[in-house]
Amino acid sequence: MSFSQIHDVNARPQAADTVLACWDGSLLVRQNAGAVELPLWSGVEPCVASSLEGDPLHVGQLEGRACWLLSLAGEQAPEVQGFEWLPARSLMGMFDEAKANAAACALSLNWWRKRSRYCGACGSQTEVLDSERVARCPSCGQMYYPTASAAVIVAITRGETILLAHNKGFRAGVFSTLAGFVDAGESLEQTLVREVREEVGIEVEDIEYVASQSWPFPNSLMVGFRAKYKSGEICVDGKEIETADWFSRYHLPVLPVKGSMARVLVDNWLQRRL
Repeated sequence: MSFSQIHDVNARPQAADTVLACWDGSLLVRQNAGAVELPLWSGVEPCVASSLEGDPLHVGQLEGRACWLLSLAGEQAPEVQGFEWLPARSLMGMFDEAKANAAACALSLNWWRKRSRYCGACGSQTEVLDSERVARCPSCGQMYYPTASAAVIVAITRGETILLAHNKGFRAGVFSTLAGFVDAGESLEQTLVREVREEVGIEVEDIEYVASQSWPFPNSLMVGFRAKYKSGEICVDGKEIETADWFSRYHLPVLPVKGSMARVLVDNWLQRRL
């Protein structure tokens, strides 16, 4: 099974099309025998029509069917028999690869559409074109395309240990790898060195690329690396990072959710040492 982001400008919702319905950071799904299923247009559209915020947006092809984003508004999520609303972030580790890719695309497009309603240059209301994924200002012609904010995330090792940190934004007990957004004029490697130095006060070397991932919370492109400890003592910044330490694979804290690049990096490190 696969997902393709091919945008069909002539597509119109059909009864058997797949739906990614988004409401307040949650997606509409059904859990069935360990699998997570997405609803079809025929079963969802009558229930959510009054809550729709904008027209359905064609996301691509998921498992051979057209896939549509439905952005919903309102104080309460509409009820759809047989389905439930679950936080999108937790679902990323429950979906198979194709659904995870489709959800990442839909959530990113949802974020883009909500934040490009008005032109940043003249303040006029924009219009989303049918011909391509772009919001155009009819007054000044400014174009707003969906974009991703580049961020680096790194697994730092020292001998048989890995550096993990607790960020103030994490739930209690969860530790993860270090990450940060790319600043203007920086390369990915320069960002990595700066972020590590700022957050925990150490220096790294032997930087290697591992993998990348679209992470739609809200619109990040996570570029994963591994690196080795070079010098320095851990000294957390106290702003973002509350505590950090070196952990062996036999005494790990609570890790990030499956499906996240942070977990991919940690699991990759573990597997390389099994």
